[in-house]
Amino acid sequence: MTNPYQSPSSDLHTSTKTLKTKKWWKVFFWTILVLEIISIPTVEEELSHIITEITIYGAILTALFGFAYNKRILNKYVWAGVLPVGIGWEIYDLFKLLQQSNPEDQYITVFALIVVSPLLFLQYFGVYKYSFGSPDIWKH
Repeated sequence: MTNPYQSPSSDLHTSTKTLKTKKWWKVFFWTILVLEIISIPTVEEELSHIITEITIYGAILTALFGFAYNKRILNKYVWAGVLPVGIGWEIYDLFKLLQQSNPEDQYITVFALIVVSPLLFLQYFGVYKYSFGSPDIWKH
């Protein structure tokens, strides 16, 4: 028998799914942002190269921010398009760097690439997860 004096219950708490907090992605986002800001004054390239780099990395950082903080920014298809553009830019920049460096400096370049590669992988993995692996963010 149902108690007529009992307050009604709601299924609201079971139907609302909370998004996971992404503490490490937030730390990664802020780390990459600081590293990008530090690296801008050290770039000794022509102005068009610097503007292109700021634009591409700005888009990548925006996607990482949206992923880390579970925010819908623009559309997931925009970020799916940013992904190959960013990877293509990295490949172009790498070949340009290897062509401009002296043979004895190439060891330093390869060492730097080995150190930076995990960060680049995580950066693009975050953009991939934001555009393709976050249906909870894009379902609204």
